Amino acid sequence: MAEEIRNEGHGQGGERAVEDTSARWIGWIGIAASIIAFFFAPYIMGGAGIILGIIGLFSNAKTLSWWAIGLGAAAIIIRWFMVGY
Repeated sequence: MAEEIRNEGHGQGGERAVEDTSARWIGWIGIAASIIAFFFAPYIMGGAGIILGIIGLFSNAKTLSWWAIGLGAAAIIIRWFMVGY
């Protein structure tokens, strides 16, 4: 009778399967840094967004990571055209 009981929705040993959301957080923080780069310290914040995007690419948040990289690069490029080096 005890062998018939199943652990539905649980991992091995009765532990609940927990979804790793750290990749999403890295992606969202990268996007936030990249958006801030349009208004304040584009080289630092844009660079941070690009780096966090690259870190996120190795995780499960591919779309967020690409957005962070693109926005960070756009902030830096716009700064170059508006002000110069």
